[in-house]
Amino acid sequence: MLQEKKLDYAKAAGKILINKLKKNDQLSIVVFNRQTTVIQPLTSRIIKESLFQQIDSIIANGKTNISSGLESGHMQVESANIDGAKRVVILSDGMTNQGIINQDQIAAIASAYHERGTSTSTIGLGLECNETMMQLIAQRGGGSYHYVKDADGLPLIFDQELQLIKNTVTHRTNATINPYACVKDVSVFGIPTQNKQGEIRMDIGDLTSEQQRQILIKLTVDTSAAKREQYKESSQKCSRLDLGKFCIKFGLLQNSEEHKIEIPLYLLVADDEDTCSIINSDDNPIEPETIGQGNSEGRSHIQSIERVSQAVINLETNIAITQSLEEANRGNAISSQKILKDQIQRLKAIQLVVQQSSLRLTSAIALFLSKKNQVTSIVDPQQHSILRNTSHSINFELESQLFKIDETQDLLSQSQRNPELLNQIIKDAKSREHLDNVLVAGVDKIQQGPQPIIIDISSKILKAGFSYDKVPRLKLNINQSALNNQKWMENILQFIFNKLNVHPEQHSILLIEPLSNSEEIHTMMVQMMFIKFHVLALSIQNPGLLSLIATGISSGIYSGIVLEIGDGFITAMPALQMVNIIAIKKEIDGNELKKYPPSFLIEIIQQSMKQFDTRFHGELLENIIILGERTLIDGYVQQLKQELVQYAPAKTNINISIHSDQENLVWIGSVLFASFKDFKERCTLR
Repeated sequence: MLQEKKLDYAKAAGKILINKLKKNDQLSIVVFNRQTTVIQPLTSRIIKESLFQQIDSIIANGKTNISSGLESGHMQVESANIDGAKRVVILSDGMTNQGIINQDQIAAIASAYHERGTSTSTIGLGLECNETMMQLIAQRGGGSYHYVKDADGLPLIFDQELQLIKNTVTHRTNATINPYACVKDVSVFGIPTQNKQGEIRMDIGDLTSEQQRQILIKLTVDTSAAKREQYKESSQKCSRLDLGKFCIKFGLLQNSEEHKIEIPLYLLVADDEDTCSIINSDDNPIEPETIGQGNSEGRSHIQSIERVSQAVINLETNIAITQSLEEANRGNAISSQKILKDQIQRLKAIQLVVQQSSLRLTSAIALFLSKKNQVTSIVDPQQHSILRNTSHSINFELESQLFKIDETQDLLSQSQRNPELLNQIIKDAKSREHLDNVLVAGVDKIQQGPQPIIIDISSKILKAGFSYDKVPRLKLNINQSALNNQKWMENILQFIFNKLNVHPEQHSILLIEPLSNSEEIHTMMVQMMFIKFHVLALSIQNPGLLSLIATGISSGIYSGIVLEIGDGFITAMPALQMVNIIAIKKEIDGNELKKYPPSFLIEIIQQSMKQFDTRFHGELLENIIILGERTLIDGYVQQLKQELVQYAPAKTNINISIHSDQENLVWIGSVLFASFKDFKERCTLR
């Protein structure tokens, strides 16, 4: 996004917020670029016209000093005596390049002011937004993170933010863990902690009614040193092993006395595997025994272990990738490769356990994740639906992480030829590790309503994410033949929705299917989305049209012919101003087009164009896109253009472009398509 465009959105945001203020509200506006300027000191005497003029006078200078703006905003709030809720809202793309640029140090500023009673929320602007930075500031500042693609979503975001401030029910909210002597180590993922004389403290942000936080904690326990007592509430012969206490502390008003809820931490253990399996294979939802004790949202023991297992597998892989890249940056290539190979072996060993699909599966996974050694195979012929679904979900997670490591190995190979690439790869990996940690911690990310979800099954690499994601959040190797399997597709879609942490009935879906998809698979996908998952709306598109959109966004040209070179086939898809007709498919030997003369390709192009009136043929020939081809030489393209001239209308400027990186092109086109203002009109509604 251009600097001027982002500033226009920021100006619009300021004016929208001013118009929403009520009589007793107080407002201060701080501008931060090369330097920080308070254009409106904190006041309840707001003269709108004067403020609008000051906002319009702001100009961009290419600098962003978030740390200074954050400090100045909080100083404005602290300078006044305010009885109600106090909040600083940062509107930025997160691309700080002035003052403090370390995201942890900037977030520490928000954390310090939160402890003093003022929270910080953030609004991330545009597709280039540094979400890691903006989410981290909101998390440590006790506020919420919002995302907005353009100025249209700002009014709703400010409505949400003002509503959150009004409905906050806990202030100065934090949690502590007091482990007993048997706990040798405590690790908390995604939330910064402080250790004070053995007590582990973490800030979890202010909460509104019905709001949730999930906290992933790893305890390393010496069972021989733990206190055991018989657990009489279970029908199985087992013992209760006490680990410590978990405590939540909060104030119900800004400056009220502190309240606390104390929850005992314990495990149920038994001396034989069969009893452990029965305890951990309970199909019934885990209900709280006392007020304040955690609820599982209707999940069984198996499903809870599944959820934790997926988070741990993901975080472990991210850490391994970051460590491997850092070793490579230090010149330790052998050590770098070993870290990745060790993680691959670990993931495949877990995969082996999952494939057993036994009733003891959850116990085995929990044991494996707690150790670094191999787990012996466990075979049990009994199975049930929850377990099978758990097995599928964890297996998809493992495949996703293995794919992530494969990508890292490819990037490391590329960086040997281009050393400058390594620093960017390391930066991206650390950002991904940090963002996943923040997501595990359950920090709120609020958009202007549920955003469309993109699911791309058009190639061997399944990709999924939101319509504002620059790159897919999830990638997974798939076998295209598996698209025929309805049960498999249901499992993979359920995994995607779980991974994105969404309720599909609240979202529109953009599904990208292969150009060569059969009518039967197309119908099955439509029925599955609406009947099984009850999605809000569905648009099914093909990679050809989305590639046209991606290549035509700068010129506004959305007409042309897309040729996809697959393994054993060529498909030609013509589109006129985003209206596409049936694709033409021809079989070829292998996936190298250079084996065939240009006349072969011209025949396919002509067949595809016949579906449109001849007066549009020139417009189509002016934008021919070849996808997936890596072997063509310049001479071939030039010869093809020359031979096409005799079939083109007069004055047609034939243009042919080759894109070997089809995956990124289709994703970019998908993000753009889902962002069109008439996207909902292009969908089938529930």
